Amino acid sequence: MSQKGPQFQVTLSIKREDSNAMVFYKQDGQRFDNDNTIKMKVQTPYKFFISIRPPQKIKLASAKGEELEMSSEEMSSDFSKYCYQWSSNNIPITKKNRRLSFNIILEISNLGVLELPLQLKFYGENDTTHSAWGKSLHHIEFDCVYKTGHSFVEIIKTMYR
Repeated sequence: MSQKGPQFQVTLSIKREDSNAMVFYKQDGQRFDNDNTIKMKVQTPYKFFISIRPPQKIKLASAKGEELEMSSEEMSSDFSKYCYQWSSNNIPITKKNRRLSFNIILEISNLGVLELPLQLKFYGENDTTHSAWGKSLHHIEFDCVYKTGHSFVEIIKTMYR
């Protein structure tokens, strides 16, 4: 039986890179795999801001099988912050009553792999109505724990704010 190791919190924010605008999300209840759906647009550049308290070193971040490009990194005794760039250029518009599972995979030094499970719906790049319905997504908080002897990190609580 493995023992619980360090606990930490990962905070994820998503913004459009071209306008620095927030994205929106809505609660879908239990109709899909995840209770919340993040709304994004196709053909649009985004920034993923990841903060970890207490600080942890991210060796690699990827999404949809592609390594994310890190554009900034900041470390302090209280936190570590990273910014990654990603574009939805090769993502099709999501059909009605469908959602896309979109996991951000983080390889964290000395701990292992953390998978941030997201559920997205993509709208046309010129959509101004459906993509903006719902609540502004300020950030998502993932409370995490490393279990000694494992190569992965477990999420014990997720909160959309």
